[in-house]
Amino acid sequence: MKAARAWRRLRRDPLFWIGGTLVLLVLLMAALAGPLSSHAPDRRVTLEGERAPVAPNERYLLGTDENGYDVWSRLLHGARASLLTGLCAVGLALFVGVPLGAVAGWRGGLADGLLMRATDVMLAFPSVLLAIAIAAAAGRGSVWTLVLAVGVVQVPLFMRQVRASVMAARHEDWVTACRATGLSATRTLMRHVLPNCLAPILVLATLGVGSAILSAAGLSWLGLGPPATEPEWGRMLEEGAKYMREKEQWILVPPGLAIAATVLGFNLLGDALRAALDPRVTR
Repeated sequence: MKAARAWRRLRRDPLFWIGGTLVLLVLLMAALAGPLSSHAPDRRVTLEGERAPVAPNERYLLGTDENGYDVWSRLLHGARASLLTGLCAVGLALFVGVPLGAVAGWRGGLADGLLMRATDVMLAFPSVLLAIAIAAAAGRGSVWTLVLAVGVVQVPLFMRQVRASVMAARHEDWVTACRATGLSATRTLMRHVLPNCLAPILVLATLGVGSAILSAAGLSWLGLGPPATEPEWGRMLEEGAKYMREKEQWILVPPGLAIAATVLGFNLLGDALRAALDPRVTR
């Protein structure tokens, strides 16, 4: 019944359809990158005598960058890298943050104090600075470096959210009834408490994907992402930044619009889910 009511709210929400459309377009870009690409994304495609960058034409739909790579092909394959980074970073944050937050909220006492002080230390640093430090310490840049840096930064957010939800649920009457029937604390937490905390976790995860993609693009802009041969939207922005005031805007604008549309899509989806899953939220 709750799922049916939430779906009815989602269907009436224009933000859900706008955000879902944007996310679907990006997913299609990633899934169909191979068939839609006109050239290999990591191979110089300019012909002999052509001076890169080349303006958009019949051969190069969005032109080429200064290295002779086809911008259209790199844009499509860059969707794969950006989505992989965002989804895997949020997956890492969920894998670490949800169990630790659940233990802190359910057990309380010393465990709660130690875990929350650790999150306070992490949150005391600006998220961008902490991500830069982790990416730099991880060594050679790659997509997995971005996943590690962005995922670790998001762990405290999930820990605090799960802890708050579990603490609010453990004093409910139905939890007391579970204990009265003889269910162990672990089974009560896993089978009854955590499933009732899925709504805020789902909303935070959806919003976190957009935030992770944006953070990963920022790290790539600073040179901490994958090498120039690998297509990634943040790296494409960094390569096109030098042409910001010149006529070669086709190098900078496509990845910038792709990042903006992807982040906007996930944010709109997160807002729509929040409104649908929490009746107290009014827009």
